[in-house]
Amino acid sequence: MVTLAALQKSPQAIAVQSSDVFWVDQGDSNQPDGAIMSVSAIGGIPTTIHSGDASPISLAIGSTAYYWVASASGFNNVIYTEPQGTSTVTSLPNSSFAHAIVTDSVDIFWTAPETVQGYVMSEPVGGGAALTLATGKAPYAIAADATHIFWTDVSDGTVNQMSKLGGAVTVLASNQYQPQAIATDGSNVYWVDTAYQGSVMQTPIGGGAITTLASSQSYPAAVTTDGASVYWANEISGGVNKVPVGGGTVVELVPNIDAIGVAVDSGSVYFLQGNLSGIVGKVTPK
Repeated sequence: MVTLAALQKSPQAIAVQSSDVFWVDQGDSNQPDGAIMSVSAIGGIPTTIHSGDASPISLAIGSTAYYWVASASGFNNVIYTEPQGTSTVTSLPNSSFAHAIVTDSVDIFWTAPETVQGYVMSEPVGGGAALTLATGKAPYAIAADATHIFWTDVSDGTVNQMSKLGGAVTVLASNQYQPQAIATDGSNVYWVDTAYQGSVMQTPIGGGAITTLASSQSYPAAVTTDGASVYWANEISGGVNKVPVGGGTVVELVPNIDAIGVAVDSGSVYFLQGNLSGIVGKVTPK
């Protein structure tokens, strides 16, 4: 294991692009001391991309801009964006109550789990009208492939699919226990049912058999895939783990840490360790 950064303030939402690793530091609750951070995947001094927001929670890296969710006032989260190579930050005016975001560099997609009814939304990267693609009880995490978006609804226990252009919602799984983090490789959808005895799950895009890849996990909090294996982070002393797509032997990559985020590239697995350690780490080979 290699430590890329340490003593971060409540790191969340890790991503990797090209040769850099990105994450958000939440800072103190509802205080303007959160930050968007990056570090080279081979190590070095971490860079602060942006600071001064309250409790950033989600992050997406586009081809030309950064996107993140942070508190604008109290508990009203909105989406902020900054073109790469600039310090110009703007907010999306119709992104109230945003929670999780994903971008394909053409559109931004996000979930907004409001108190009464939640929404799945989209907006063109270059600006334009925000569209309500779907509603639900509490849409939570979101992922995308070339043609579809996928999201979990933590309240009604469903995993859902829809064309990026809108249309009918396909329920891929129901009766799940607090489904949260979600990922896709263009063939399957993967998610975690979050509990003390949580599970890592898989189903084909479009629907089909649901496979339990791992069970009895200690609060799985994040999931990702490289198309060959599925990787996840267990929040309560369960570490970082992987299993082959379709099922097989679970391999513990980083044991006995409170892992809260995971990302992967062609050669390594990157993770976030919470609590007071605030570590951004890397395991090679994956």
